[in-house]
Amino acid sequence: MSKTILTVDHLTHVYNRYSPKPVKAVNDLSFEIEEGETFGLVGESGCGKSTTGKAILKLHKPTSGDIRFRDQSILHLKNRQERAAYRKSIQMIFQDPYSSLNPKMTIESVIGESMEIFSLVNSRDEKREKVGELLELVGLEKSHMDRYPHEFSGGQRQRIGIARALAVTPELVVCDEPISSLDVSVQAQIVNLLRDLQQLKNLSYLFIAHDLSMVKYISRRIGVMYRGRLVELAFAEELYENPIHPYTQSLLSTIPVPEPLIERKRQAIPYVPDETDRAEKKLREVSKGHFVLCDEAGRY
Repeated sequence: MSKTILTVDHLTHVYNRYSPKPVKAVNDLSFEIEEGETFGLVGESGCGKSTTGKAILKLHKPTSGDIRFRDQSILHLKNRQERAAYRKSIQMIFQDPYSSLNPKMTIESVIGESMEIFSLVNSRDEKREKVGELLELVGLEKSHMDRYPHEFSGGQRQRIGIARALAVTPELVVCDEPISSLDVSVQAQIVNLLRDLQQLKNLSYLFIAHDLSMVKYISRRIGVMYRGRLVELAFAEELYENPIHPYTQSLLSTIPVPEPLIERKRQAIPYVPDETDRAEKKLREVSKGHFVLCDEAGRY
C-alpha cells in the first residue's frame, strides 16, 4: 500500500488580505499525493493552481490550513536544518524555461549551484562529474555544461531545468505548467522524459497544467480547480469517461479532436456558475475515489 508523501489540508490563501478588495486565490483546498504518484491539477488561468504550488514550496505563507510532508507540517518547521531538509526534498520545474535560467551562468553553475548549497559535492571535479551525469540523464551532452542558456532551444532549456530540479535528489517535484511554453512537437518529449525519470528515481509529481489531454496522459489522479476550489477529483480515466461537475464537463468539451469531421461539429459546453445559490458545498464521494463539489441535495 502506497504511503502519502504530501497532504494539503483545508488550504486557503488570500492576496491583499487587509485591503478593501482581498482576493481569495485558494479556498479550503484539500488533497493528497502518494509516493511515486503524479497528481494532476488543472483549471483555467487564475484559478489558484500556481498559488497552491508556491504554498507547497513555502514561497507563500498560507492564510489558513496546513501542508504536511510525510506527516510533518511544513508551516511549523522548528529550525534551519528542518527547513533545509524540506527544501532539498521538494523541487520545482518552472513554466518558462527562458526566464527561469540565469543568462549569466553556465549550465554547470545553474545545475551545480544547489549541490554546493546543500554540501552534496566536495570538489569542482565531483560537481562537474555529477552535472555531466544529470545532463546525459535528461538527454543532453556533458559538453553542454560549459555553455550558456541562450545557446539552447526551449526544449533543451526545459531539460536543463529538469536536471537542476533533480540535482539535490528530491522526493517530490512541483511541475508548474512545464510544457505550456514549448512547441507541440517538444511537449510530448518532455512529458515522456518526466515519466521515465519518475520510474527511475521513484519521484512523486504535482503536475500543474491547463492542457487536459497531456494531464490525462501523465497523471494517475486529477483534481479540477475553479475559483480556488476543487470541484472534482478522480482517477484520470474515470474523470475523462465520467465527468460529473458541469465545470469539468465544460473543460473537457474544449479538448481538440484529431478527426477533422468530428472536430468541425464539436461544440464547447459553456459553464455558467449559479451565483444565487448560497447552499454549503463540499467535496462528496459519489463513487470510490471520485469526489465532486456539491451540497447535500447534489446541486453543483
